[in-house]
Amino acid sequence: MQYNWDSDSVTAWIDYNGDASFTNDEQLIFTELANFKATATIQAPQDVNLDTDLRMRIRSQYYSNYMDPCGDKYGEVEDYTVKFIHSTIDIKDVSTLEAFISPNPSTDRFNVSLAKKSAFLQVEVIDITGKTVLRERRENVSDLEIKHSLASGTYIAIIQTDNGQSQLKLVVK
Repeated sequence: MQYNWDSDSVTAWIDYNGDASFTNDEQLIFTELANFKATATIQAPQDVNLDTDLRMRIRSQYYSNYMDPCGDKYGEVEDYTVKFIHSTIDIKDVSTLEAFISPNPSTDRFNVSLAKKSAFLQVEVIDITGKTVLRERRENVSDLEIKHSLASGTYIAIIQTDNGQSQLKLVVK
């Protein structure tokens, strides 16, 4: 038996300024709860406390439209620690290789194409923290289709061959 809690609500708050209080401007707006999932986009304010542990409260509440971060309505409340960091991606112009990525933005796959066939083609994808999240290598090719399950965001694709290297921005929806 599967239960659908159609009248449940989900929301969250992040104490962006670290004052130990949740306010309306710190509330995240979630999508409608469907199949036990709800999503939200976090857009931190410009003056958010960076590199500081902040509290995030998530509330799932039964049969109520008004969501109070500290209320006593039936449901579930969980607190988490989040940290916002200042990060930049620096794409250096090291394009000694004519290479292309398509489609870009990508969803679950993208193609890397070279102007000419190469003895090897290696594609390394790194996230904004500099962590390698995907690596593929093939021999004697000029094109490579890469299937992935990367999270939405911006990445750097480092393409290397025996003819040179290129760094390209890859956007995943």
